[in-house]
Amino acid sequence: MKLTVIDQALDEKVSKTPVGMAFWAGTGPAMTTCRTCLHYTFNGYKSARGNKGGMLKAGPCKEFIRLTNVDTHKIPHETPSCKFYKENKTPPTIIDSRKDR
Repeated sequence: MKLTVIDQALDEKVSKTPVGMAFWAGTGPAMTTCRTCLHYTFNGYKSARGNKGGMLKAGPCKEFIRLTNVDTHKIPHETPSCKFYKENKTPPTIIDSRKDR
């Protein structure tokens, strides 16, 4: 059963917001993502076949944890930022190219 959409803009924000965000995705500054926010917690990289390096893993939002006291949700780094966005001058890289030595 599909409910009638009253507010199309809000419905789009809700559909783009993963569980674990402090506010609606896309309400932060244009062209910013959770990865570049101070509230995004670095959670390591997904490695291939046990090697070092790989793609950035999803991580928890410190602002969501502060607001809800729940720390089990992780959000994808590429999620458009929310209104609580604070710029991180040294965000984690998306790909870690280091290999086993």
